[in-house]
Amino acid sequence: MKFKRSGLAVGDPWLIGAFAILIIMGAVMVFSSSSIMAGNRFGDVFYYLRRHLIYLTMGLVAMFFGTRLKMEVWRKLWLPLYVATFCLLILTLGLGRSVGGAKRWLYLGPLGFQGSELAKLVLIVALARYLDRYHSKLDRLPWALAWPALIFVVLVLPVVWEPDFGNPVVMALVFFTMILASEIPWRFFLVYPLAAIPAVIFLVNQSPYRVKRLIGFLSLWRGGLDAGNHGATYQIAQALLALGSGGLLGKGLGDSELKLHYLPQPHTDFVFPVIGEELGFAGSVLVIGLFAIVTIRGLRAALKSQWFFERHLALGITFCLSYQAAIHMAVTTALAPTKGITLPFISYGGSSLITCCLMAGILIGISRREPMA
Repeated sequence: MKFKRSGLAVGDPWLIGAFAILIIMGAVMVFSSSSIMAGNRFGDVFYYLRRHLIYLTMGLVAMFFGTRLKMEVWRKLWLPLYVATFCLLILTLGLGRSVGGAKRWLYLGPLGFQGSELAKLVLIVALARYLDRYHSKLDRLPWALAWPALIFVVLVLPVVWEPDFGNPVVMALVFFTMILASEIPWRFFLVYPLAAIPAVIFLVNQSPYRVKRLIGFLSLWRGGLDAGNHGATYQIAQALLALGSGGLLGKGLGDSELKLHYLPQPHTDFVFPVIGEELGFAGSVLVIGLFAIVTIRGLRAALKSQWFFERHLALGITFCLSYQAAIHMAVTTALAPTKGITLPFISYGGSSLITCCLMAGILIGISRREPMA
């Protein structure tokens, strides 16, 4: 199959436009949500914005790299990437800096890197390569169950041990989606969710704070909403207050009141409520609409591809970004139990931003190729 460049050599303009607006909104909202906190903590209101822009610069370089790197390179390098990422995760468990009881970051000087963010992309690449190479054997039990599960478990277990529960959920959802979209028979696929249910129950029971958050979530609408102190539902209570006070058009950029030491982590895990408070329902719908565009156009790029590897890669990246955004917004709107996870391109966070930009670049690169008639 021969290929030609699309009419716009830069790629799908809808995808590029959506990513550009999300990135710009991210820089604006990081400053808006963090400036007062940064001033109080560090005496510099630009502290978080300055670091965000450094990571964004690296992210844009990664995005350009992603648009230009040939798909064949990803196909050939999947195993070294996979092994290197696994080693990075193990190294993080041993030498990573403990923050809040979790070892998720490996620091090089002042800059830290979260290996679990890279693990999401590497999992997608590894699964895309596997489904591309062995798609004709997926009607056989070992090829349909054992090997894909091994690819997933080897990467996800070190992340769970950090401990981190948010990124493994995203990885699991992406895994299920990619397997579901492959040629694995239904009778084999159903084994995965059946095996996942007891695993999730076990992981939740292993951590008292997860149980506490789950109970708090289940009690939200039975008089359990706790906005007065730092109980199990304090975070979501403040998030709902922020979203509800924004109204249709918001209080105005920079005028959030709940970010003033009421809403926890307003520049990372709870940036969406700040958007709702400052930009209102309109701003929230804009963010949701942008991620909807990414999902639709990403699926379009996947469906138009004539190569199995590219198709699965585009599918995995699209749903990885979409699932992460959906989980972030679900948590901050009381539709899911509280779990810290960033909003792609908008939340402050170096590893997440760089990895998301690289994913965006790969997706744009895939959208550049159209099959010749």
